This record gives sequence, structure tokens and C-alpha cells, in this order.
Amino acid sequence: MPLGRDTLPDLIGDLYEASLEPALWPGLVGRIAVSGGGNGTIFFTAPSLTRRLEMAVMGVDPAAAHAYTDHFGSIDPLVPAVMAAAPGTVLCDRMVLPKEEMQRTTIYSEWAAPNGIREAAGVLLQRDRSMTIVMTVTRPELRPFEKQELRNLTLLAPHVARALRVQRRLAEAQHRGNGLTAALQHLRIGALLVTGDARPVFANQSAEAILARGDGLRLGREGLCAATVSDTTTLRRRIGGAGGVLGEALTGGSVRLQRTDRAPLGLAIVPVAAPTILDVLGRSRPLVLLLITDPDRAPEPNSAEWLRAIYDLTPREARVALEIAGGHGVAAAAERLGVKPSTVITHLRQVFAKAGIGHQAELAALVERLATLERPEEGSA
Repeated sequence: MPLGRDTLPDLIGDLYEASLEPALWPGLVGRIAVSGGGNGTIFFTAPSLTRRLEMAVMGVDPAAAHAYTDHFGSIDPLVPAVMAAAPGTVLCDRMVLPKEEMQRTTIYSEWAAPNGIREAAGVLLQRDRSMTIVMTVTRPELRPFEKQELRNLTLLAPHVARALRVQRRLAEAQHRGNGLTAALQHLRIGALLVTGDARPVFANQSAEAILARGDGLRLGREGLCAATVSDTTTLRRRIGGAGGVLGEALTGGSVRLQRTDRAPLGLAIVPVAAPTILDVLGRSRPLVLLLITDPDRAPEPNSAEWLRAIYDLTPREARVALEIAGGHGVAAAAERLGVKPSTVITHLRQVFAKAGIGHQAELAALVERLATLERPEEGSA
């Protein structure tokens, strides 16, 4: 099968260029299709976190893509067969079901044919702990794929897989490099980074514990879910607004999620200008930060340790700082600590100097912020 104006070496070289320049992917998917005798290329992904089949595609009606992920993906005989095969194995729909039988399926008559897909061939690109990725080539003509067309896809598949893997690792390295996830891991409150359609890409330990309990907030097949339909609808609408899914200016907000027999969870929803996450085709997807407060969680006395770690306070200076930040006057703090008021004043001056502040209100605000942090690691002081 001719490759048009392409040769396989040219196409393979451009795949690796796309791993460095994701903007090249939209043009490449059409060339991949032509190499396999088709006119369309669809990538199906199933993140291990949700195990839900998603579609990353250029040139397909968004409504059709949503219909596939919401319903038809669960009755598609081809993609699951490809996922079960060895990586690099090309399967066409005629290898999975006889064509006459395939044409009688619901997905063919109600989704594929109406969207101009009458033949499809797929290949497993990746299957590991983080992600499963399948690439399919489609065409509108009702004729079998030729051996050379399938061979072209077999030759291209490992290179497409490597290019996507390189792209993902580069994106993850950049993602880690900004330090955001490391900072979120130190929060004592729950912190989730999610896409605009409520699919988590990062959860700190506190958020993982909340999701594991499944009371008020849990992870379902469709992404994050609340305990009630109305809470789920509100949550996803707020996340969609913060992630730009609704096509409007990015807006944050807050929600309260009801729980069975405990106080509601409080969520602050914050648009994140950077970083974004790349989908399988290198398109940027905005992220949304969810900060989750569990009012039933007992507070932990970590503020003193963070004061010592960050501002190099002595243990006694840190205790004085907490007393004054808690609203106690010098005399009351001295009595509680068993020292003279003049000693408290001396320690307080040292606290103000080391922390670069000058008023009790500033100290109280500083201690309140530090109270949301996890205990500092050994040796950080």
C-alpha cells in the first residue's frame, strides 16, 4: 500500500519530533491513518486510576466521542480485544468478528457507520501500571485491510508507543520540576489535582485517605463523585468552571459535600494556570486544585515544628510564638509556660526578628498557615 508522499522513515522521524513538539500531533494522526489505508486515527486511553476508556481523537464530532466514552465503549468488541493482545499486535475488526456479525452489532449500526467508520484496525501501544493506550485506524469504505496496510501499522506501532512515552516522561519531568506536587504532599488537608472533567491526576496522602473512605467523596468510573446526585452535579459544574470545560472564564468556588453521619466535607476549588497536563495527542488540559477540609479530623500540633524548621526558632521561642498567636497576652503566656513576662518578651522579639514580622496578628496568620502542613521531615530543621 503506498504511503502517499510519505515514507516510513520520514513518518517515524516525525513521530519522535512530535514527542518534543506536541503541536505536531494533529498533522501526524492523518499521516498514520494513510499509512494504514485509512482516513482517521483514534487513540483510546484507559488511565489506571479510573480504568475508564476514553477517546483522544482529532476530527471526530465531540458529541460522537462523548457517546462512545459514555456508552458505546462498553459494548465495543474491537478495543477490548486489542487491549488483551500483546503490545504491537495489529487486529482488525474482521479478526474479532465476521463482518456480517459485526454489522449487526449496536455499536456498528448506531455509532460507527453513522460516523463514517466501516472498517477499523487497532494495535496496543502501552499497557502498564499508569496507562493503557490503543491506536486504531479507521476508514469509511467497506473493504478489508490489505496485508501491507496492516504491516505498515505493525512497523509504526513501536515508534508511536516510544514517541508517546518520551512525550509523557518529558511532561512529567516538567510537572515535577515546578514543585507543586511536592508542596501539596506537605499539606495536612486533602489536596487533589484534577482535570476539568473531574478526573484526578494527583492526590496527596490526606486526599487518598478521604477517597479510600468513600464517605462524601469517592472516585467512580466517571471521575469524582459525591454522596448524592445533586452534590455530584454541583461539584462537577464547579470543577468544569475552574477547568475551562464550560467554555467560560476560569472561575473557582467552594462546595460542601454531605456525609452519612458526620459533618460535611468542605472543598475549595481553585483554577491552576500552570501546570497543565498533556493528553495522548499532546493537547494541553487545564488542571484544577481541590483543597479538602475534614472538620472531624483532629488537629495536629505541627506549627511549632514548622516554625523551628523554617525560621530556626528554638523550642522555647516556638512555644512562645504559639501562645501569643493563640491570643494569650504576655502575662498569660508567661504563667502558662512557667517563666517571667520579661522572658516571654525577649523570646517574642527573637520570633519577630527571625520571621520578619512585627505584630501579633501577623504571627497568628503565619501559625494558621503552617497548621495546614504535615510534620516536617527529620533533618529539615
